[in-house]
Amino acid sequence: MSSPKLHPSSRTGWKQTAAMDWGRFCYRLLYAMSFLAAIYAVLAHFRSAPPVSGSNIVEEAPPGLESLVNDVPVVLSPISRAEQDQRRWIEKPNSLCFGLGNVTILTVAIDLPGAYLMQLRRNRLSYASNHGYRYCEVSTTLDPSRPSAWTKLKAMSLLLSFTDIVVAMEADAIIRNKSVRIESILELEDYNVAGKDVIYTNDYQQDRESEANAKSYINTGVYIMHNTPWTKRFLESLYNFHISSMFQKNRERDAVMLYRMKNIDDFNAHVAVIPYRYMNSPLTHELDKYEDGDFVAHYAEVHSLDKYRELSSRLGDIDL
Repeated sequence: MSSPKLHPSSRTGWKQTAAMDWGRFCYRLLYAMSFLAAIYAVLAHFRSAPPVSGSNIVEEAPPGLESLVNDVPVVLSPISRAEQDQRRWIEKPNSLCFGLGNVTILTVAIDLPGAYLMQLRRNRLSYASNHGYRYCEVSTTLDPSRPSAWTKLKAMSLLLSFTDIVVAMEADAIIRNKSVRIESILELEDYNVAGKDVIYTNDYQQDRESEANAKSYINTGVYIMHNTPWTKRFLESLYNFHISSMFQKNRERDAVMLYRMKNIDDFNAHVAVIPYRYMNSPLTHELDKYEDGDFVAHYAEVHSLDKYRELSSRLGDIDL
């Protein structure tokens, strides 16, 4: 017996019904996917949002700092809208900002050995936590077109968009006296510090007890900047001083010295230079002007992996 044949109109109707069923299925699938995507977006927002202000909240440790949490508790203080917007102040790998406060310690830590980096972080975080400061670290060059030495100025400009005071410390500068507060340096009466926008130290050619003055050579290993319009213009001027030369050993310091030479009155009106013994004492194989009780020991020698490995070994017996 032959199979019954569908009428052409019946065949057309079946195809239309199948197409409609397939269309409804696709619509429901897209709707479900959109719903799930919306839920994921909401959850992601709450996971990445900055914590609400509080006085007894302990911040989660950034990657690589889990082992320090028990030793270095960080208590958060109320945060402003600007700080919320700038919470992830730099979208670069291996860079972090930990803690809150009006004073921020900044260190550029590019290509450091892992062991030394952990010692450095322990040093910075314990000090910042003791005084209610913030510690920010940059581990990536911010301007690939320039040598990494310029990253500190770029990072400083970014930080001054949401913090009052930034203290720049080289990666080879170690805080040795954690009882010294940044505010105590800002209150030095003998060096006309009050009201200044920037505070540098004199360079190491001078004796430890020599008094710094407006004509002293400047060292940029450790310095302090206030969040003021003048400071931001000053940083922009320094950053624009970009001369590629194999003979330049310290581009940032050269930029500062050149600015002072060209704008002596403006520089002296806004910048104070204090003796290095207050926050930038040199301690190297050839130059030891550090004394017990000094705030910072600066192991100011040529940056190299061997240097930091040796320094890591030397710091093993020091309470960081």
